Amino acid sequence: MQRQDDTKAPKQPQYGISLNREAILAMLQDFHLLTGIRVACMLPDATEGVHVPEALCDFCEQLRGDAVMDLRCMQCDRHAFADAERTREPVLYHCHAGICEAVAPLFEGDRLLGYLMMGQTLEHAPTEHDWRITASLLGLSGDANAALHDAFFRIPSWSKERIAAAFRLLAHQAELILAADWVKARFMPWVDRLEAYIHSHLQEELGTRAIARAFGISASRLGHLVKEQTGRTVTAHVRAIRLEASVRLLRTTSLPVHEIAIQTGWQDPRYFSRVFQQAHGMSPSRYRMDRQPVAENPPRL
Repeated sequence: MQRQDDTKAPKQPQYGISLNREAILAMLQDFHLLTGIRVACMLPDATEGVHVPEALCDFCEQLRGDAVMDLRCMQCDRHAFADAERTREPVLYHCHAGICEAVAPLFEGDRLLGYLMMGQTLEHAPTEHDWRITASLLGLSGDANAALHDAFFRIPSWSKERIAAAFRLLAHQAELILAADWVKARFMPWVDRLEAYIHSHLQEELGTRAIARAFGISASRLGHLVKEQTGRTVTAHVRAIRLEASVRLLRTTSLPVHEIAIQTGWQDPRYFSRVFQQAHGMSPSRYRMDRQPVAENPPRL
């Protein structure tokens, strides 16, 4: 767990984001029809967006059924997002399984509004040798999983030239989305900005002073505003949001409980379990079994 640098105020969101879903969906459908490649428009936190098609390819669906692989997939996405945000340019890359993907950032001035994503494709018709390379990257033996093997051979395959052409088209569509104002910033009330800030910094220390510094107000003023608008103390509000985030991950992913604790900012997974038990009357593991017998994974490219 990294502590927030006390000498620098963390960047905090000043805006919300709205999508013209109908227009974006029509554009992405055209892209998919022409290329056969899955494409999506995602918000910066990747929690929602527009996907065409909705379902993952069979290979990714099976891969993300494993908690370790699911975590690796999410980390791979985060690295790609970070590269695109840093360079402010579309990025064509290979994921941790060696499969071609792409991401184009959507910026309005200095505001990051989201990402346009493309994936997954193979750069030529796959062979058994290609499968063995991918299996090795994943830490599997080549014949370890027959279903995953078969799904690998169903991933769309294009020449490097056609993938490059699709990548350029993706970049042009990102420009069109911005020019047409299909993704744009909107005013966000203060309490919503506070919650967005907490959600985007869950893994960091979220003490009253750190949050107050991020918003440029005193700790006492922050406490007064939070109490006035939520009825909670700052600490209780942060804890409630962390619990809400953990519930969402328990319901929608197959991540282990200790990993969920880390991702939602609990330094001690055992303490997380105690707080969760107090809030919900049962352990995180029991909650998952009662609410979501078979964990699902959020859509990804």
